[in-house]
Amino acid sequence: MRRVAAGSLFSLDERSRQALLDDETPEVRAAAEASVAYRERVMEPADLPEQHGHTFWHVLQRPLSRALVDQVLAGGDTAAMGVMGGNPTVPPDVVETLSRHPDPSVRQGVTGRVDLTSDQLSRLAADPAVEVRTAASTHPGLTERQRADIAIDVTTVWGDGHFGSADVRCPTVPFLDAAPELPDALRWARSVNPLLRRRAARNAELPAEIVAILADDPEPGVRVLLAQHHPAAPPALLLRSYLEYRCCGRDRLSELPQFPVEGLARFADDYDPAVRRLVALDPQADPDLVDRLSIDADATVRQAMASSPRLGASRLTALLADPDLAEAAAANPALTPDQMYQILDTVDTPV
Repeated sequence: MRRVAAGSLFSLDERSRQALLDDETPEVRAAAEASVAYRERVMEPADLPEQHGHTFWHVLQRPLSRALVDQVLAGGDTAAMGVMGGNPTVPPDVVETLSRHPDPSVRQGVTGRVDLTSDQLSRLAADPAVEVRTAASTHPGLTERQRADIAIDVTTVWGDGHFGSADVRCPTVPFLDAAPELPDALRWARSVNPLLRRRAARNAELPAEIVAILADDPEPGVRVLLAQHHPAAPPALLLRSYLEYRCCGRDRLSELPQFPVEGLARFADDYDPAVRRLVALDPQADPDLVDRLSIDADATVRQAMASSPRLGASRLTALLADPDLAEAAAANPALTPDQMYQILDTVDTPV
């Protein structure tokens, strides 16, 4: 198992990587050393696949030979140039070329480089394309006063997950979802730049004083990220975020232990089915109200009510025979032992 882990050495933290490199078993050490050698091998033109795909993008993030860099430049593939722009092995003259490329996506690709010259950073921070300016606005080489002068648009940040998509099942993007170190988070929490405050909000160790500040932040992305990531996020913030937010991780907010459940029955007639589902969490919801919502037009609302312990006993019994709601009803904590035995007695195989 350690040998398998060593094959993905750089997916691990530094301490685990070093432990595998020092492992007592030669085969494990050899696998770890092979991972290091593979990561350090310089990519040549022959290593880059002809078509875009996982391997294509992976190669562009590895150490690149000058020949491969020149090949990508000559090919005119703006997507490839955009990814290559963030590679620390790209030489300075190429970085300068990319920073002046006519395609904004290529210029945007170099904005995160820590080795940008002051002239390059100033030019990118004043770029005519808002997506380039926005990406450059979080660069560590800028002062807060300089950031305040940059007109940005947070919706242009690729992969941010807040608030460009209505899909609550948005995939996790590891390098975007990673929490910053606490010293960085404390510094960013007071930044004029909302993207830096969003990063700060991901740190679960923020002290109460900072949590209180970010919980009342004027930018919704900051508030939602704090609600999702901090264990001491105020209950009122969790409910507010759930009501205002429509994107990644919304449903997980209502599953957090500090989510306020008292009084949620007041949302029974809300236009949003996701909000009507909250009624099932209210420990004081009127059983008649829960029964009514168990025939709601939205299937997810019906399922939520079928599993609510406030569902009336007769209605719960009826739902056990409903093909669409039987599974949710069978998970209802109000189900009696006799009812559970009746369910078990209906199967052909003895339980």
